Order: sequence, then structure tokens, then C-alpha cells
Amino acid sequence: MSRLREAFFRALEDLPPRQQEVVRLRLEGGLSYRDVAEVMETTTSNVGVLLHNAVKRLQKALARSGVTTDPNQKAVGS
Repeated sequence: MSRLREAFFRALEDLPPRQQEVVRLRLEGGLSYRDVAEVMETTTSNVGVLLHNAVKRLQKALARSGVTTDPNQKAVGS
């Protein structure tokens, strides 16, 4: 497993449960915002907010672990 993938899944486990759920449904499950909203019994707007906040937290966690999500920047330790 790549360093980025390992760091991502560690960071994912540290997200609040609702943010974990939205990431898993959207990114792993491939569901649309509408479908995620239906499963989570919320609005599509709230799905967008949850996903946005989750991505920001994941980016910060990856940066702290020395892994970058920017394809133009070399990660520390790679």
C-alpha cells in the first residue's frame, strides 16, 4: 500500500462519524450527492458541507504526516 493511501485511511478513521460516512459513500461507494443525502437522511447541501469539511481535515492530516496531495509538490520522505 502506498504511503499516501496508508496516511489517507489513518486520517479517515480520525474524522467525525458523519464525515467518515459521507466520504465513504461518495468516494468509495461512488454515490451522487443526491444518493448520499438520501442514505444519510439529510440535504444535498449538507452533503456538500460535510464533504468539504472532511476533505479539508484530510488535507491537514496528510500535510501533518508529511504526505502531499499536490501532484506538483514532492512529498517528504518519497
